[in-house]
Amino acid sequence: IGGTLVSQKATLKLATRERGSLHVAFDTDTELNVTGFDVVGIDGKGGRKVLGNVACSQCTTGLGASYDELITGAKVQGSKKVQIVMQPSGALSNTLDLK
Repeated sequence: IGGTLVSQKATLKLATRERGSLHVAFDTDTELNVTGFDVVGIDGKGGRKVLGNVACSQCTTGLGASYDELITGAKVQGSKKVQIVMQPSGALSNTLDLK
């Protein structure tokens, strides 16, 4: 038997524009080999671009964490939805409409 026995995932709870910044809130259930998170904007045609990065807090402890981040200077023009990508695994969170 090989591979990871525990899945790592992030759950996006909030994605809003706030005066030139992007406010995101998300939870992780487990962080075993996490180096950080990419906050990805998705446009109306499905195009994706990284809007910002969030450092991990539990990283390799096996514990989950809650994140509430304000990403200043995020270029969200054209982005309709937001998703969190866990690095380095590339595990994707749910997608939320950007408000």
